[in-house]
Amino acid sequence: MRARPGAPVALPLHWDELDSLSSASQFSIEDVLQRQAANKLFVYPSIRQSLTQQMVTEVDDG
Repeated sequence: MRARPGAPVALPLHWDELDSLSSASQFSIEDVLQRQAANKLFVYPSIRQSLTQQMVTEVDDG
């Protein structure tokens, strides 16, 4: 939820939905619940990632 009038929410979308997007704050919690009921929530695939010691060192030294 965002601290804005109407409490809009961030919602992951499919690439093909971007053209019809009118605003970054157009979705409400009700939209999320409707998408969930229709099984239309986009779920990011599970990706296993990890930081290497070199990455950590580069950030620490930065």
